[in-house]
Amino acid sequence: MLRKLSIWAVLFAQSAFAQLAVESQNAVQLSGISEAKTIGNAVFVASDATVAKLPVILITATTDAANITFEASDQSRLPVEFEQLTPNIIAVRSAGKTWVDVTAIDFEKNIYARKLLVVELGDAPDPPPDPPVPDNEIDNTYGVGKIAYEQAPADSCEKVAATYRQAADFLFGRPTAKTVEQCIDWLDAEITLVTNASTDWRAWQLEIGVAMMESQRQRQGFTRDDWYASFIEIAKALEAKK
Repeated sequence: MLRKLSIWAVLFAQSAFAQLAVESQNAVQLSGISEAKTIGNAVFVASDATVAKLPVILITATTDAANITFEASDQSRLPVEFEQLTPNIIAVRSAGKTWVDVTAIDFEKNIYARKLLVVELGDAPDPPPDPPVPDNEIDNTYGVGKIAYEQAPADSCEKVAATYRQAADFLFGRPTAKTVEQCIDWLDAEITLVTNASTDWRAWQLEIGVAMMESQRQRQGFTRDDWYASFIEIAKALEAKK
């Protein structure tokens, strides 16, 4: 009986492997090139485009099953965020090891397969150090510090500063990586939350947005380091006002 069960287990494992193949690939995700143009072998973007690069791991599931599900977690079995690029491909941006559980199900085709893949993304690079600023002086290297300080409402400065510091950390994968666009969307939602949808803070955000666009124009775009430094410049200005 034990021998029969062992043979059945081996056959089941071989069948499941045949029904689902999972592979990973290290890659770099580029953001800010939605309007890119390819001419010959070259890719061109607008001169004012903001191009950022983030390391990712692509997980691809190959199967004939109609339904594929992905679950990702860290060593403590806590959920890890990922982006579903297509029904069978996800992108993992969290630094360190991630356990990816892939399940393929199709009852009509008699397919049920499951595979666990452990991937590891190298530690995110360290962000640049905060630029030195003389005491009692607001850093305005990117043209946003003084506006952030002068236009900010009196309330919630500390909370809004914390959101900008967190957005800056997201750019370098702390605790998870986000693209520039994702950081901006997150900032918008988080500032609305911590300020109780204040119209004064909304007006402040518009002023900051205009200043950021002007800074990008003068610098002919922002690198990831530029985005990090500008977010920190805003945070420090608000911290000086709290």
